[in-house]
Amino acid sequence: MTAACEIDVPSRRASHRHWLTTLVILITVTCWSASSGSAFVSNGRWSFTAGGGATGLTGSPATLTWSIVPDNTFVPGLGSSDLVSFLDSNFGAGDGGGDLQTRPWFDEIIKPSFDRWTEISGLIFKYEENDDGVTLGSFSGALGTRGDVRLGGTLIDGPGGTDAQAGFIPNSDITIDTGDVAFYSDPANDFRNFRNTLMHEIGHSLGLAHLDSTADFLLEPAFDDSFDGVQIDDIRGVQQLYGDKFERDELGPNPNNSLATATQLGSLSTGQIISLGMDAGAITTVTPGQNDFVSIANLNDVDFFSFSIDTVGVLDVVVTPTGPNYFEKPSGPGSFSLTRSSQVSDLEVELYGPLAEGGSGLLASSDDAPIGLPESLMNEQVLLPGTYTVRIAGSTNLVQLYQLRLSLTALDSDFDGDGDTDGGDFLAWQRGFGETLTPADLAAWSAAYGATPQASPTLAVPEPTSLAGITISFIVLCSLWKAQDRSNR
Repeated sequence: MTAACEIDVPSRRASHRHWLTTLVILITVTCWSASSGSAFVSNGRWSFTAGGGATGLTGSPATLTWSIVPDNTFVPGLGSSDLVSFLDSNFGAGDGGGDLQTRPWFDEIIKPSFDRWTEISGLIFKYEENDDGVTLGSFSGALGTRGDVRLGGTLIDGPGGTDAQAGFIPNSDITIDTGDVAFYSDPANDFRNFRNTLMHEIGHSLGLAHLDSTADFLLEPAFDDSFDGVQIDDIRGVQQLYGDKFERDELGPNPNNSLATATQLGSLSTGQIISLGMDAGAITTVTPGQNDFVSIANLNDVDFFSFSIDTVGVLDVVVTPTGPNYFEKPSGPGSFSLTRSSQVSDLEVELYGPLAEGGSGLLASSDDAPIGLPESLMNEQVLLPGTYTVRIAGSTNLVQLYQLRLSLTALDSDFDGDGDTDGGDFLAWQRGFGETLTPADLAAWSAAYGATPQASPTLAVPEPTSLAGITISFIVLCSLWKAQDRSNR
């Protein structure tokens, strides 16, 4: 097996970032003028897996299986795997049975390291409990037989040197250096040494290569225990390859790339805000509990999100590209370039919903803001209850993290300003119609008739019984208005 990754142990706790940061500051003048880099480095992605077959285009979700090889599995050039006995000796063997899922280390260290990549991407990692023990790094995955990614361990070089290594897709199996006992058995920060090393190697198994950066990222070649797990550039990389978590569901890949397969966000009521992607921002650090990351992976990727509205109101839709700035390059010789991760793809947004003439269609769109700035649809009057859908797309083949914010506010129905909604407001609407008031205001009055505004800045509008009810109210009220006009002639 050709190693794709070797972590240099003498560099584990070295202060290499301090002199590296100083060096980058000195060359900032030359680097700052460089175009925004795409960041991260990719060796490709899985095109076919045992768990899901063909995976589609780059940015599409995928299902991967992983397994733990039995002891005595041959590891080319190194000997035989002893990972299970190593883990049992250092973390406990539990009942010692054949089901490795009962071992303490399975749920404490191994499974969470694979699951973390699932939490922040379109990947689904599934544990394959069978592994037939064929040579590590030489066989593809097969359901019921072995995983796509297989985990083994043996003596590589002992304390110091290489902590672990992984091969290239499609034989991207992982080997842990079981000779480095003190490093892996260190319990600090919930065994961060072990988890960060394993998550690093899993990143390689997914197609991500080494990189150098002035920030702290998991896919850098030297081990770093100053953070826990995947960081923002690692997330951007895996989402470029496999999309974000909204491209899948609990059953498997389910891309939200059409109106029919839109991600369902539930009901949006007046005074409520629905937001996505809020864990991405202007800093590079990501904590283990942060899972709210959403992106447009490339030109093939389009995101649809649907929500229901049951009452009249004013809808605001804001899509904000987001992400920090940092310097980065492929690991090794070469110059650093600046990645402005909030400015790599110019986003556009569209709103679909019920039409007055029946059916549904495009209601509004926005593609006016310069790259890096929010696209918004503001003050969209919602007069028809039903399902509304937001479509988001990008302009380049580079991954763009973004935040989506939906909010609904009540239409004002207190037209005469006396603190309630009653017949006086209808008379005020009559007098102002065509000048300052519209049919949308009548719909608001019809929905809120008899309600008293609260002290809250957002008026709680009772739900109309149906669209037909609003329409009938409009017809009846207009008839009364015409009759009144005739009586006053």
